[in-house]
Amino acid sequence: MSCIKDIVKPKATELPADDSMNTAETAPKYSIFIKQAINYIDEHLTDDMTLETIAESVHSNASYLSRIFKKEVGTSVITYITDLRIKKAKDLLEHSDLKTFEISDAVGIHDPAYFSVLFKKYTGMSPKSYRNKADSLWPTGNIIINILHNTMVSHCM
Repeated sequence: MSCIKDIVKPKATELPADDSMNTAETAPKYSIFIKQAINYIDEHLTDDMTLETIAESVHSNASYLSRIFKKEVGTSVITYITDLRIKKAKDLLEHSDLKTFEISDAVGIHDPAYFSVLFKKYTGMSPKSYRNKADSLWPTGNIIINILHNTMVSHCM
């Protein structure tokens, strides 16, 4: 049985990984001020956030936060949040069986219809199409069981 870890590989995806979104910990180039804002965003991603609430959390005003965030991160606060939510939604679509409305809520977009429109705008496909594409890139169900069984029998004995 110890051979399973050698056989099972992470679910493949031909969709490129987007490493442009950094968390505060992986982005040393950011000032402490911006790292605090990013931490707040990460911790409250499922909440209804506004630029004002984020600014209050870092003891600033919305205008200053917006200007500094854009200068250091290279994108607006709202675009950053939306990108992060879409990235999380893509991950949930690929690796969970949650329904679309559950995913929209889990990423902080509490209107499933708006979530679907926004997801399609950012990815070029609906959440359902994205999930189907991701699922088609990796065999499922009995196919996996047969592959594992056949591989274990031939390689682990």
